[in-house]
Amino acid sequence: LPEEYHGSCWVADRTIEYIRSRKTRKKPFLLWTGFIHPHPPLALPPSWSHLYDGKVPLPVETKTPVSQIAEENKYNAFFPNISVLQRWRELYACAVSFMDWNVGRILKALEEENLKENTLVIFVSDHGEMLGDNGTYQKMLPYDGSAKIPFIVRWPKKIEKGTVRKEFVDLNDILPTFIQLGEGKYDYGQDLPGESLFSKNPTKDRSFQYIEHQHGSKRWCALICEKYKYVHYYGDRDELYDRIND
Repeated sequence: LPEEYHGSCWVADRTIEYIRSRKTRKKPFLLWTGFIHPHPPLALPPSWSHLYDGKVPLPVETKTPVSQIAEENKYNAFFPNISVLQRWRELYACAVSFMDWNVGRILKALEEENLKENTLVIFVSDHGEMLGDNGTYQKMLPYDGSAKIPFIVRWPKKIEKGTVRKEFVDLNDILPTFIQLGEGKYDYGQDLPGESLFSKNPTKDRSFQYIEHQHGSKRWCALICEKYKYVHYYGDRDELYDRIND
């Protein structure tokens, strides 16, 4: 299909239409733009499907045993040979770049409508993709390919371009951030696990990160600090990784 009929373009087009159609520049807005790609099936316009031919490294092979959940994960996909797997990895990278290009179109629209300086943009993902590393695929694993996601924040009015923060941040922080900046209230009885990125009196300990997934024998919890990642499996042996030297 031509580029303009692809899902990533469609999502960007609808977003840009909304940005340009607002009748007033004084009314605050909240806009959620959800791209499906780079999710399978990795169907791309021909003009974007060969950006990384021969440029993607081979899958990483583990030198130590992986968890039982990771062993079961290996059956989530089947590729008859390494060439087909590599082509899939190339197309995944192409899909990321195509989405990135469409995100750029949205940011350009914000600038053209004079909304750039006073609009907070948060770019995140719900999970990663193992892409055949360690012989595994999709998500659901505590390894970085699955669990470590981008969290990019742009707000020219408040954040200097190119700023990099080493503290841990996660999806739980998005809602408290929006509530604070929207001057809203949260009174539903349970404490929110996250904290606003712009809290004036921060209390969340961002020196470590907690992750959890699934339930029963499939459940695991992970604690991560700057140096280590510790994973506790409820149906398997635990794992400890040196994030700096390993």
